[in-house]
Amino acid sequence: MTQIPLAYGSSDRRVGDFPALISRNVFAEAPASDPKSMALVGRAGLEAFSTAGGGPIRAVFQRAGLFDGDALILSGQTLYRVSENASVTAFTGTVAGTSRVSMDAGPDGAGLSELRIATGTEIYLASGTSVAAEAFPDSAGVTAVLYIRGFWIAIRADTQVLYSRVPGDLVWDAITFTSAEYEPDKAVGLARLGDTVLVFGETSLEPFALTGNATNPIEPYGGSAQDVGCRARDTIVNLADGVFAVGDDSAVYKFTPSPKLVSDNALSERIRLSDPTNLRAWGFRQDQHAFYVLSLGPETWVYDDSNGLWNPWASLGYDYFRAHLGAEVSGRVVCADVMTNSGQLWRMTPEKLTDDGDEIERIATAYYPLPEGHEVCASIVLECARGKAPLTGQGSDPLVGMLYSENLGKTWSPWRFRTLGAAGRYSDIARWNGNGTIRSPGRMFQLKSTDPTVIRFSKLLMNVPA
Repeated sequence: MTQIPLAYGSSDRRVGDFPALISRNVFAEAPASDPKSMALVGRAGLEAFSTAGGGPIRAVFQRAGLFDGDALILSGQTLYRVSENASVTAFTGTVAGTSRVSMDAGPDGAGLSELRIATGTEIYLASGTSVAAEAFPDSAGVTAVLYIRGFWIAIRADTQVLYSRVPGDLVWDAITFTSAEYEPDKAVGLARLGDTVLVFGETSLEPFALTGNATNPIEPYGGSAQDVGCRARDTIVNLADGVFAVGDDSAVYKFTPSPKLVSDNALSERIRLSDPTNLRAWGFRQDQHAFYVLSLGPETWVYDDSNGLWNPWASLGYDYFRAHLGAEVSGRVVCADVMTNSGQLWRMTPEKLTDDGDEIERIATAYYPLPEGHEVCASIVLECARGKAPLTGQGSDPLVGMLYSENLGKTWSPWRFRTLGAAGRYSDIARWNGNGTIRSPGRMFQLKSTDPTVIRFSKLLMNVPA
């Protein structure tokens, strides 16, 4: 009996024509029963939560302690407040434009919640039940906004200049500004890491600290600048004790604030070939996993910070995951539909086995290398979750398919399906007999299940005695 290694993370490198190892709509986790091994688990499903206008959804924001914990959704030109019980309230006023925006929120001097929105051309303030544009020095555009300890920081469009609004200010003061001058590049976006403000430039990262001085509220940390820039503002995400972003070199980094490379050559290649205006990301935590969800436009790649692995996620009928923006507070995940004519909001829940009724295609890939000679493949057995099917309807007789390739994924055999066990049938075995002979350079396998049943693929074994 031989174990065939599953690909717990995915990679598809075009330069060099490497074999594509793709496991879709799954993530990897070490089981408590065998902590030195890994298993692939089906990702959480989506359930309809609420609807905010008619789209496109341009931003999703949620933070504990603000707006009673409600989610704030910019859909089209209207800002909506969505409560935990899915009730929707529209703010009066409009936010011009249709593109994605930078949003942040904090309490004002009286402790009331306020939200600011930077559209690139204007900055807006939302408080109470209304939203309206604010005056900004020289009527300049604003590309990013950040709240930290009562201070507001904003990037003046197409510059290195950072304007600050100190506690008690009633307007954006034209003389309260500083510049990110480590490099002559333009500032792209902002993030908060503890009490540090990270200013992302086109080719640099410069950390700033609060000074407590109303005249000059922030100043650079000496000697802490980095020669890594940001390719797209909307990829900047606070998550898991760091800040994630796509660098100007098309790699993905986790900043703490020092940069740590978290992507591989294959993903960097895919990002390089993507339109920067399509790049966007969000993040959430579930069951001690921290997921960075990166949309490239035509596809979505998800990084799991708990194990350093990437896998693509997709929705039925698409190569990308439709939940393109989202926010999470205390395990409650609210995410938004990517469709331009949709204001659909979902909750993402591990116990949900479909995307609001649509099947989720969970795919795993494995590779058995054989440097020379040949080997008989009498049987293949999948160790997996069994007997966790619904009692009736689709998935009550759940199936898993297997196919293989003799030429590193260029062509494949037909699918052959086996049972994953009806409800309570925990002893059923997914076994494929009569798989011919494996010859050099080896054989690639794929496994697939689309039924709404619990998915856990633990091991793929070859030549298991009957």
